[in-house]
Amino acid sequence: MPEQYVSYFRNFESSGRFVFTAAINGESSAKKSPDVKADFSIRKGKLIPSGSDVPLQDIELSGSLNSASLGGKGILSVPSLSARLGANVIHARLTLEDLSQPFLSLKAATRVELSALRNFLTLDTLTALSGSAELNVNFAGKVKDLPRVNAGNLYSVQSSGTIALKDVSLSLRNNPLSFTGFSGQLELNNDDIIVHDFHGKISSSDFRLQGRFVNFITFLLIPGQSAEMNASLTAQRIN
Repeated sequence: MPEQYVSYFRNFESSGRFVFTAAINGESSAKKSPDVKADFSIRKGKLIPSGSDVPLQDIELSGSLNSASLGGKGILSVPSLSARLGANVIHARLTLEDLSQPFLSLKAATRVELSALRNFLTLDTLTALSGSAELNVNFAGKVKDLPRVNAGNLYSVQSSGTIALKDVSLSLRNNPLSFTGFSGQLELNNDDIIVHDFHGKISSSDFRLQGRFVNFITFLLIPGQSAEMNASLTAQRIN
């Protein structure tokens, strides 16, 4: 594998059966690339992060790669993916169209214990994570060079579905505050997020939030983008 891809898997042990068939046809030169068509699958796959005893296991997926489709733009399709993390099953399917300027279409559904997910996250600032999340989401949008888009450019995503959080707690490195008991539901509506009864505590301060956050997904993905909110916030005690 090229080094930039190997780095993603350096902290994991893996096992399973990977099968593929491929056909490569055409000229390979400075100006031309051959057409590549491949079908692949993984059966009984397992990923174990270093230092963890909770694997992502029972990985089953099938997909195809066709660099000659869509007028030469290429497409990577994984119409079926499932895996198990702890006692919870993950289902997803995804498509990447135009591999030089990828457009991602993703559908995912799962309920996951966040303590098990923590070992798969590469966020150095996150030192502890617990609680549960249940999601059923659809997303479609371009994914390459997102940070280079600025406030003067239009960027839009298509999203729908819900994310439900229950009793989520987390700790951040070099941050004395504790974040505990976060619960509520987030509804995705294209670029907007609608918040239903999101509540919790930040150290000794409590909060309860609900409302609509406009252009919020683009705001999270791209520096320099603006967002609007129409929301209500209540608290019994703010320290």
